[in-house]
Amino acid sequence: MRIAISGAQCLGKTTLCNDILDTWKTYKKGPESYRTIVRENNLPLNKEVTKDGQRQILQAQYEDVKQFKQGDKVIFDRCPLDNFIYSLWSFDKGKSDIDEDFIRDSIETVKESMRYIDIIFF
Repeated sequence: MRIAISGAQCLGKTTLCNDILDTWKTYKKGPESYRTIVRENNLPLNKEVTKDGQRQILQAQYEDVKQFKQGDKVIFDRCPLDNFIYSLWSFDKGKSDIDEDFIRDSIETVKESMRYIDIIFF
């Protein structure tokens, strides 16, 4: 089963992932290439998101989840849905350059990514 843990920062997503990995040894942690992209490109996060940064993060998360096929035992700490929620929040609050076209384009990528996740725990 391909599991994603979703939610805002500081809720214990990573702790839950690690607890699951400690309990069910057949599971492995999914890649987190988006964290590398954030770090290497000094991308703004949370309240300071930008279209460019969100696009890069979403693409990395999409590439991460689509590596796995049905039946694989993997858990992800965050998923493309998290990225989309931050983009929606920013768009709604007018806090960045994220616009309606960006949201519309992101929907398609997020919808496609859901094909590669069996369950999301929030």
